Amino acid sequence: MLFYMEHNRLTSNKDIWVLPLEGDRTPRPLLQTPAQEFGPTLSPDGRWLAYVSDETGRQEVYVRNYPDLGRVIKISSEGGVSPMWSSAGDYLYFRQGRKMMAVSFLPEPGIPKVLFEGDFVLGHRWGRRYDLSPDGKRFLMIRESEPPSSPTQYNIVLNWFDELKQKVETGN
Repeated sequence: MLFYMEHNRLTSNKDIWVLPLEGDRTPRPLLQTPAQEFGPTLSPDGRWLAYVSDETGRQEVYVRNYPDLGRVIKISSEGGVSPMWSSAGDYLYFRQGRKMMAVSFLPEPGIPKVLFEGDFVLGHRWGRRYDLSPDGKRFLMIRESEPPSSPTQYNIVLNWFDELKQKVETGN
């Protein structure tokens, strides 16, 4: 199965769809509500689907049991984006502003805890901007750079074409 976000340009809604990779390969909506849903990620054991929704008016991380989707658990409480499962499926990570959060998932979801804070590039609706090493010990993240300073000096070249002709042979 391939999970993805579909953007309906007529309604501006973003919903989670699924594309079966075997058998009937017809895409179908999985979560289609008036809210915006995006960032789907399935747990390694296939039991949980994590995603982001703005159904409360703020982007929050949710988890639903899969495949029946009946049980809904709100994971974040102060905003959250870019969910990602650990390779063992025992932790769900997500971003909350400057904070990297983690919640244990053995056997049931626990309480999110702050792992660390920093000025790292945030993900967006179309993907996350961090990854976890295979051993689960290190994060790869993009650090926010300082905004470029304004130039302190401008160089204006007049008659630059004449200078160019002097430096380059014209072939005549």
